[in-house]
Amino acid sequence: MKTIVTVLLCFASLRAFGDASLPQDFVGEWRTRASQPYNAIYVRPNGTAGFIAAGYGQVSFGGDGVASFDTFRRELTLKFPDSPKKLFRFAYDPKQKTLAGEGGRYRRHSEKVP
Repeated sequence: MKTIVTVLLCFASLRAFGDASLPQDFVGEWRTRASQPYNAIYVRPNGTAGFIAAGYGQVSFGGDGVASFDTFRRELTLKFPDSPKKLFRFAYDPKQKTLAGEGGRYRRHSEKVP
C-alpha cells in the first residue's frame, strides 16, 4: 500500500511540472515576426512553458504554465495555474513549422529557452 501511494504521488508531481510526452520539436523559444507587438512562447524540455503577449509597450499577459500537445488535432495548449481562465491554443502547421493562435503566427527562433 505504501509503495502504491508513493508511486501515485510521484506521478502526480511529474504531471504538475508539465507534459513529459511533449515532442522535442516544440522545445525552445517561439516568436512572432513583428517587433511590435512582441509575443513569445517559451517551452522547456520538462513541458513547462512561459507566454508573453505584449501590445505596444504594455504586457497584456505574461505567465508560467504547462504545455501539452494534441497529436490528433496538432494543437499546442498552454495552461496557467495562476490564471485558470487563461488557456491558449496554437495550431501547429508541420509544413511551415509554425504555430498560429493568440497574437499571430509564431516561428521557432531557438531550440533553447533564454
